Amino acid sequence: MSLSPAARQFSEGAVPSIDVDLTTHYARDVIAGTIAAGPKVRQAAERHLRDLEAGAARGLIWSWPHAKHAIAFFRFTRHSKGEWRGQPIVPEPWQNFIVGAAFGWLRRDTATGRWLRRFKTIFVEVPKKNGKSTMLGAVGLYGLVADGEPGAEIYAAATKKEQARIVFGEAREMVKASPELRRQVRWYINNLNVERSYSKFEPLSSDANTGDGINPHFAIFDELHRVKSRALITVLDQGMGARLQPMMWIITTAGDETPGTPYDDEHEYARKVLEGALDDDSYFAFIASPDEADDPFDPATWKKANPNFGVSIKEHDLVSAAAKARASAQALADFKRFRLNVRSSDADAAIKMETWRANAAGVPLDWASLAGRKCHVGIDLSSKTDITAVVLLFPPADDGGTWLVVPKFWVPEEGVDERGFRDRAPYKRWVAEGHITATLGNVVDYRAVKDYIVETVKPHARIADVAFDPWNAGTLVNDLQDEGLTPFEFPQRTSHYAHPTKEFMGMLLDRKFEHFNHPVLAWMASNLRLVRDHNDNPMPSKKKSTARIDGIAGTVMALGRALSGDAGESLEDAILRRGGFACRSSRLSLPAATRPAPRESG
Repeated sequence: MSLSPAARQFSEGAVPSIDVDLTTHYARDVIAGTIAAGPKVRQAAERHLRDLEAGAARGLIWSWPHAKHAIAFFRFTRHSKGEWRGQPIVPEPWQNFIVGAAFGWLRRDTATGRWLRRFKTIFVEVPKKNGKSTMLGAVGLYGLVADGEPGAEIYAAATKKEQARIVFGEAREMVKASPELRRQVRWYINNLNVERSYSKFEPLSSDANTGDGINPHFAIFDELHRVKSRALITVLDQGMGARLQPMMWIITTAGDETPGTPYDDEHEYARKVLEGALDDDSYFAFIASPDEADDPFDPATWKKANPNFGVSIKEHDLVSAAAKARASAQALADFKRFRLNVRSSDADAAIKMETWRANAAGVPLDWASLAGRKCHVGIDLSSKTDITAVVLLFPPADDGGTWLVVPKFWVPEEGVDERGFRDRAPYKRWVAEGHITATLGNVVDYRAVKDYIVETVKPHARIADVAFDPWNAGTLVNDLQDEGLTPFEFPQRTSHYAHPTKEFMGMLLDRKFEHFNHPVLAWMASNLRLVRDHNDNPMPSKKKSTARIDGIAGTVMALGRALSGDAGESLEDAILRRGGFACRSSRLSLPAATRPAPRESG
């Protein structure tokens, strides 16, 4: 775990010694409330402290010497403009946390046995004027001259050439202002290079020729919210394959509300990692923003959202911007987005992960304890791109008890890797760990679904009914009827979903469920968005949700059947009986002669 000889050329010996673990110190100050921070920064701090306690079990180790080496390097760089021009750069506490975590967390490489950097991707989202370019310029120079990587290629990337030159330009000016760096680095208009190690640092943009030959050690992508295509990010990421411990630094200000953009995808992935909905030990995220209930005009809110408040962020500047925001709806939206790092869609997440985690006691599922218990089944069938979900919902065994949620998921075996890449989810690992079952072929074989319900569930539980969406149901429903089960249609309409969705959300807040911490269901819960009709009736929306929600839809369907109160009564009848409104639809029952032949597997 020692630093390489090349890296030791830039040790902290030439600058004041750093004896305190500044990264961990920042995390503890955030949790203690000594440093004002919003929810995502608190989650990042909690993750660091949690991994100090439990990371070794996953092959992780914290090395303050490695973190300190990167932090100390900053003092070889100089400010290039403003009131501090020419002075050595001393990272602020939040920068010590990010840079320290990025370089100080190590993992053991199973192939070589070496300790390498844990994090490959570092996502940083902060409001404008918080010194992003300065920090990234110094990070790029560290990769160029102090990381010990032969032939290092460092790229400052952005959509447009002018944007890419901002970080690169900061780095070039730092070299020109630093006596130590001037001795080692040659600078040109669009190139910094170190002849002895054959290393270079250049700007790169989407409108440039980004063909073969790129082999980044560090890629620094600036202002992701401006990007319309992931093409350049993909080129850079794929080019890192030959490097032992490459890093992709992505830094941005909050994007707009448009779903499906590169920014939206990355922001949502980072959010899920911080909330614990996704387990990715190679991904670091830091998102500075206030709590939802915070007053946007309160200076205390400004401090939470702007980690450089009082340094590069001046209070008088925010006072002036806030005054304009009070007078205009558009100015207020811009103030929240660019100065507080708030996009309104952040508030659209239907289920907060703290609420979700509160509905699990941490005990394993005991199938034996379910013997003879009443069970409602919700089935959300898939197309080629979705996940097929079967959710078993067990009402409480006694007054005051919890509802047990037991999900089961299937995907086609063909294309698992592509699905994982597309959905930014670890499908392959979930399949290996048994959280998802892969069936042969390029579509889910519904016979596996039927066999699970009939052979696994039915012997253990008393299945009251089965709720299903009639779209794409095929022969499955008739097969279940042949097994003596009672299927009920549950179409994708607000009339069916509104009541159970309201109940589901309220029961989550009241901790009425036990979902056994199933990782796939947790991921789906983090993806959930609701859509409402003109009467404010909610239902899960697959179009508005950020990724797959099939298991949550199945849970709501099963709850809808449970709320009917009678296995022989349709949900529409139950709602009508209670004074609500529903559109009637009949059960799906295909005559035996019209049933399609079963599909062949494989």
